[in-house]
Amino acid sequence: MDTREIDTPHLDALAARGLRFNHYTTHPICSPARAALLTGRNAHAVETGWVANNHAGFPGYSGALPLDAATLAETLRAQGYTTVMVGKWHNTPGYLTRPSSPKDSWPSQRGFDYFYGFLGGETNFFFPARLMLGNALLPIDEYPDGYYTT
Repeated sequence: MDTREIDTPHLDALAARGLRFNHYTTHPICSPARAALLTGRNAHAVETGWVANNHAGFPGYSGALPLDAATLAETLRAQGYTTVMVGKWHNTPGYLTRPSSPKDSWPSQRGFDYFYGFLGGETNFFFPARLMLGNALLPIDEYPDGYYTT
């Protein structure tokens, strides 16, 4: 096993100027981990203490990122950057992932200029169900041989 450190000159330069992220709490499941990384806040503080489609009925567990919890993508977009999200989102409660649902918790409304992926937590990567491009459900009946979502 290779135990050498990976050179990260740009991150090292930011750290040398005082920008350090050293209070991250890991979350062993997908929605809270994504919520914490996207917002820079504790997952419970942004209503995602558990998977997005399993609202436990307690504070901190609604599964929907509050609109006042800016995502990194929203912050970058406000500074003129283009942002892209690819793959699994899983930060919107299941009942809000239908095409007719309000879309304020979808990637394109949370700062991502482009989104290609799926909103839910599980799918087949070789034949993904409900594959999205932006806010549109892609009408795909068949994928080419060897297709893989990512």
